[in-house]
Amino acid sequence: IGERVEELRRETLDGLVAELHSQPTAVYRLSREARLRQEEIASRLHISLPTVKNHLGQALRTIREKMEKYHLSPVVALLVALMYSL
Repeated sequence: IGERVEELRRETLDGLVAELHSQPTAVYRLSREARLRQEEIASRLHISLPTVKNHLGQALRTIREKMEKYHLSPVVALLVALMYSL
């Protein structure tokens, strides 16, 4: 069941990330999925470090706001997704 919960968490987060604009999405994915440092992201995307910080902050704010808007704390989101997948 642990693997299924992780899969549902990933799907929920992927859905929220997919709704972001392209640049914040790229920065978010490089930061969280590729585990690159902000300096590395700036170099790879040919943007300034402050821009990386702005995009990452924007992405995290947007994800958090959407979760709050739908009352989806990470735990609740996982439980709801799990209930509907059974």
